[in-house]
Amino acid sequence: MTPDFQHGDWITGSFWDGPARIVALQSREGYDQITVAVRDSTTHTYVLSPEDRAQLALFSPSEHRMLPFDGDPARFRLALHAHRLRLAQAIDPYAVLQPKALKRFMVKIADVARYGESTSISDS
Repeated sequence: MTPDFQHGDWITGSFWDGPARIVALQSREGYDQITVAVRDSTTHTYVLSPEDRAQLALFSPSEHRMLPFDGDPARFRLALHAHRLRLAQAIDPYAVLQPKALKRFMVKIADVARYGESTSISDS
């Protein structure tokens, strides 16, 4: 027996990657027309036979961890600092030329280099 799906339900299936939210569902005689929104907010419409519908399953986002936060905190902070420096340079390339900012920038670059020498990326 296939579950009854409703507008707004999260489902999984072999037709798309990961969970998708039902945007529209129209039951017709012999088939269903379903429109789903996937992670990147694009919508796709599918015509599903009863056999195809049997492959779908309800998905509860609260029961599944979408992103694991069990990584190394030091590496996370390192990546955060590197990303912040990249964005600062992209917005204002001359910001690092100010004396105070230059010293902070050089200290952070040294920290990144020192940490990179002590652990390699392949250690994960």
